[in-house]
Amino acid sequence: MKIPQHQWIKSKWEKEISNDLHPQLCLIFGSRFTIEKESSMAIDKLKLAYPETKVVSVSTAGNILDDQTGR
Repeated sequence: MKIPQHQWIKSKWEKEISNDLHPQLCLIFGSRFTIEKESSMAIDKLKLAYPETKVVSVSTAGNILDDQTGR
């Protein structure tokens, strides 16, 4: 199993999304406000890189990155 992780910063992914992988599922974690404001832009970019992938966004009390949560 390969688990790449990307962070959405200032309306873009912080590093290039590699299309070398072919994931079946992509999870987006974030605060409700970030997801409401920018999720369609983030999801569009993911769908370009991974057109066959199911994308699910999940609202949290903060943001999850690696094994940490932030607010």
